[in-house]
Amino acid sequence: MSSRWWYPFDGMEQIVFKPVAGGFIYRAPNPWFFGRGRHYVVNEAQKAELAVHHRSMMRLAIWLIVAGAALGAPLGGMFAPVHFLGFAALAGLAALAGLAIGFSLNMQLVRKVRPIVARLAPTSDRITQRDALKVQVAVLSRRFILGFAALSLVLFALAAARALLGPNGWDVYALIGTPLFGVCTAYWVALYVVKRNISFSSQAILRPCGRPD
Repeated sequence: MSSRWWYPFDGMEQIVFKPVAGGFIYRAPNPWFFGRGRHYVVNEAQKAELAVHHRSMMRLAIWLIVAGAALGAPLGGMFAPVHFLGFAALAGLAALAGLAIGFSLNMQLVRKVRPIVARLAPTSDRITQRDALKVQVAVLSRRFILGFAALSLVLFALAAARALLGPNGWDVYALIGTPLFGVCTAYWVALYVVKRNISFSSQAILRPCGRPD
């Protein structure tokens, strides 16, 4: 469970590990950023060493996101045009900048883990998206999920209010923000429902037989 509800990457390094007999399946980062990475079987000590590098990369990523938002939001508000082509150009530049930063962080992580995985033999076992989702639900606390669900809902409401009540109606900001934050809200709500159902199932299993609810 995430111990720091305000930190979005707390415990998320566990997504690249899956417990198996004799150790863990580890999904190494892909040097080309996109696509599937190679998988290896690691022991407890190797897992701990690899997890340190993943946590360091995620910590640096969150600080860059905060710095980018603090710098980019005021500049975007000052210079972003309202018409679609201008907004698309600004969004494209932001996406390219984010992609460049993500690629740089990924390459740094690849260099860090390369000496460790060089001593390992690849395995045909895989960590699927279903496995990763299970880990995400297990790692994130209810408070964390509810907090980001509430934030997404507020942003969705603001985007919808801009469209329905603002002077510009359904401008590009409302057209992009409303579905984006709506999907984010639905995602966090779905995670909370899964988390809640898992908790109830665990309580039912642990409840002594014959004991009334």
